[in-house]
Amino acid sequence: MLARPGISPRSPHLRGRPTCCDAVINRAQQQVENAMEVQGISYDWSNEAIAQCPCLQGQTPNPPFGPCVVVVQSPSCPDFSDATVAQTLALWLTTDDVFCSSFCTTVFYVTAASGKETQLIYPPLEGFLALQDRGVQRIIKILPGDDFRGLQNLCSGPYFWRDACLHQIYRLYPDTQSAFLSSIIQSTCNDRHFVETYPTARIAVPSRIYFGPPTHHRPLAGLRFGLKDVFDVAGLKTGAGSRAYYSLSPNSKETAPLVEILLRLGAVLIGKTKLTQFANGEDPHEWIDHTCPWNPRGDGYQNPDTSSSGSATAVSSYDWVDFAVGSDTCGSIACPAAAQGVFAIRFSKGALPREGVFRLNDHLDSVGFFARDVELLSLITTHWLRANGGLHDQSEGNLSIPTNIIYPWSSFPHQDPDTLDAHDRFVASLTEFTKGTRIELDLDDKWKQANPLGSGLSIYDDLKTTTAHLHLAGFSDAVKPFQEEYRQKFLMDPYLDRVNSEKMRVAERSLMPGIRHEMVRQKDAFSLFVREKLIKTAGKASDTFGTVMVWPFNPQEPQYRDTYPPLTAHVNWRWDVDYTAPLAGLPQVIVPIGQYEYKSRITGNTEYLPICASVVGPAGSDISLVQLLSRFLRGSKVWPVAVKSGRYI
Repeated sequence: MLARPGISPRSPHLRGRPTCCDAVINRAQQQVENAMEVQGISYDWSNEAIAQCPCLQGQTPNPPFGPCVVVVQSPSCPDFSDATVAQTLALWLTTDDVFCSSFCTTVFYVTAASGKETQLIYPPLEGFLALQDRGVQRIIKILPGDDFRGLQNLCSGPYFWRDACLHQIYRLYPDTQSAFLSSIIQSTCNDRHFVETYPTARIAVPSRIYFGPPTHHRPLAGLRFGLKDVFDVAGLKTGAGSRAYYSLSPNSKETAPLVEILLRLGAVLIGKTKLTQFANGEDPHEWIDHTCPWNPRGDGYQNPDTSSSGSATAVSSYDWVDFAVGSDTCGSIACPAAAQGVFAIRFSKGALPREGVFRLNDHLDSVGFFARDVELLSLITTHWLRANGGLHDQSEGNLSIPTNIIYPWSSFPHQDPDTLDAHDRFVASLTEFTKGTRIELDLDDKWKQANPLGSGLSIYDDLKTTTAHLHLAGFSDAVKPFQEEYRQKFLMDPYLDRVNSEKMRVAERSLMPGIRHEMVRQKDAFSLFVREKLIKTAGKASDTFGTVMVWPFNPQEPQYRDTYPPLTAHVNWRWDVDYTAPLAGLPQVIVPIGQYEYKSRITGNTEYLPICASVVGPAGSDISLVQLLSRFLRGSKVWPVAVKSGRYI
């Protein structure tokens, strides 16, 4: 159930063995009374009333205890007429997943017209035949001068009426794929303070009607999103996938600025999503502090893949989630997006502020998000980055069409013929759309020619330890201070799962004097090589952005979640084309382009898993890149512009 607005979401820390669930259990017990079912749909309603109407208290007949709907006079419902209000209700019934016909029994119409007092209209509803056909049994017309407290906060939508008070309604969706860590709602007394339930089996979702249609200032109005639990939210703790870290974490005083931007744009936060401990790459059997999310694709027993898998699973599984935010150190956006067949973008380094975010690696970390629709990916990217002001020139119309499409065939992670055929056709279509030049090259040959490090070695030799050392150094720097603070507070060591314990041991052995300087030198050399020799910007005066690079981003074979590979630190002692965007700080978009079939050892049947392309553009071209791909896919009539939730894309 939902937490009571205004109640602190966590109990104070006590010395000794910490717990993260005591206060939650109490809050959940307090909320049981609010659970109800309407037309077979589970709902909850906020304890705190959003509006009160004392003028109706004690009147006979009084609107009954139960669901109702508020219709506020607005451009979409400009007058109090039978046809207009009936049309409004009919529209909501077809466009909102929280509103259902049982809420139509009692209608509150809030008008701007002058008058003396509230009108209660009961049967016979003369002149309201269309509303009667919608199941309306009573109408309460509310005037501006009425004794109606909180009228200024009242928006159109479904509510619960009790004791002359209106309470907001939330539909409770089951989290069948275990994508979420907690359900979050905004406090009704402070729209920038949040309350949550942790852990949760159901996610509370508000009606989209409350937020109205998109506007110039709120272009994301009503879009629901999940948030990886590495971002601070006012009033809540940040757990970073670790129960020990959560127990030490204070309630956040402020929401992370990059999340605050989304809220200002009208997006609606509905829950924190799961991640691996300290956002490291782990296989499903290695998750200990939380249950690994369930990838819905194929036979349902595939690895959801890496640390942002909770956010990716929320999008790939549930139509009631519009998008979900994640973080990426070295593939935590791209990997789960490709494994679960959804659109995603990893932003350029520095495109969004990093305050209020658990930092794993200052050299590699970035932010991104997942969506099922490329137009939504473009819409959110455009408004999110522009609202931030950004560090880059991202004005509309600038950097729109690439002149070169690089296809690094020799660096592909696999040689599956069906996948290569799909990607070859995708690149051919993109090249035709852009009227650019397709360039097939060997990245290693290009590296040797440029010789950025002066060694004369291959890219595989020059950079074989770069990513691993960067990852290990960042992990050690992020976790060691937490370990020390935890020991001081609780007089015991915090729990690190087997992967992170091994990673800490490897970090202590590997990070010898001089290694940190050398790994940064190697990263900077690679970044300069990519920006000057490969993925170049054509310049601000041009309507092109030089070059994009496209390659397959899939394992191309089933990755069953019940496999038990040997314990490793999950750091990559090699260079791979998949590290291009993280090492060079470039924007990367994952595009689902098809499915491949396989014989499942789980179901015994032929199943299907996604085929995805990785498209990387120049630094700062984030908006131009997603707008290009949106226009290309919408015009192609061949490639998906949107994917479905569930088993198939």
